[in-house]
Amino acid sequence: MKEKKTDFKKVSIEFDERHLNTLVTALDIYSRLRSGQIATALGNAFVDRDCLTYEDLQVIESIVRTLTFRKDKDNIIKSPNSYYGIGCEELKDGTIAWEIKKAIEQYRHYESNDGYREIMNTGADGAMQYSEVPVPRIIENGGYWKPQKSFIVPQKYQKQIEECIASRQVEGIWAIINKAFKKIPLPKGKTSRIEKHDGSFYVVVEEPLRDRSS
Repeated sequence: MKEKKTDFKKVSIEFDERHLNTLVTALDIYSRLRSGQIATALGNAFVDRDCLTYEDLQVIESIVRTLTFRKDKDNIIKSPNSYYGIGCEELKDGTIAWEIKKAIEQYRHYESNDGYREIMNTGADGAMQYSEVPVPRIIENGGYWKPQKSFIVPQKYQKQIEECIASRQVEGIWAIINKAFKKIPLPKGKTSRIEKHDGSFYVVVEEPLRDRSS
């Protein structure tokens, strides 16, 4: 008999933006504890206290790892620098915690950078799905938040864009866009598209990179 699929409902929780740092820290600590990174987890949890030395953390990690992971078949105790990675069966819901953390980190990254991505910051990467639970998404303004930024097309080019769209001249549209943003070029990103909102055309750039050359 075929096993019946369980349908899980979506749950929305409203947070203040000031909650996000605490959520990220807690999720990071939990996923590290599950992975065996005890010293790093404790160091992050008590970073404000300056009470645990490197030697203290190594002793605590050794004791906790010995008691907690001694029955594991891979037995990471034998290798002090070995840890369970994201997606490993032993990590259990530590993987889910990591996915939630990465989703929040990505949102915070773009919000703190005016909608742009800092290319060297991994906080902008977002979460890859390793668990069987869908990666969480941020809800904003009645829809799902996306790492993208909109740039309004200058008024003098609005009618030209509309005419090109009506006649399906795709190449013509982007020729006009390049001309419209010649002085201040659009940022590079993952993809770009044209959208119309409130009667005006915009160029929407996904994962726009901040230009640090100027």
